[in-house]
This record gives sequence, C-alpha cells and structure tokens, in this order.
Amino acid sequence: MALGESAASVRRNMVGKTLVLALLGIAVGTAISLAGTNLISSLLYGIEPSDPLTFLTMIGVLLLVTVVSGLVPAIRASRTDSAGALRSVT
Repeated sequence: MALGESAASVRRNMVGKTLVLALLGIAVGTAISLAGTNLISSLLYGIEPSDPLTFLTMIGVLLLVTVVSGLVPAIRASRTDSAGALRSVT
C-alpha cells in the first residue's frame, strides 16, 4: 500500500495466494486419497471409498476455511499504515 496499491487489492492478492496454495494441496490430497482407497475400503461401512459427495463436501469445507483464514490477516494488512511503518524504519 505504501507503493500505491489499494486496500482491496492487498486483500485480493493475499486471499488469492492463499487459495492457490489450498487448491494445490487439495489436488495433491485428492489424488493421494483416491489412490489409497483400496487400503481403507475394508474399514468403511455403508459408504464407498471414493464417495463423490464426501469428497466434494470436504473440498468445500477446506475452501471455506482457507478463505476465512486468508481473509483475516488480509484485512489486518490492509488496515495498517504502511507508509508510516516505512518512515519509522529509517
């Protein structure tokens, strides 16, 4: 913001970077989970090891938690007086 970026842009960038990391984790985790379904199929009762509703629900929950956990620090960062902070460094 000290270099001219708006508060909304700071929030958008921070949440966007958090979502990119979360989506990478979700992609890797989903691939590993689908590959490991044979290992846990005997432990499940009444549900398929690769139940799409379960996978989609967990992806939705993870994305919701990601947005909230990325938005809180983004709001804090956008409210700081970055120009004053830069002036106080020197």
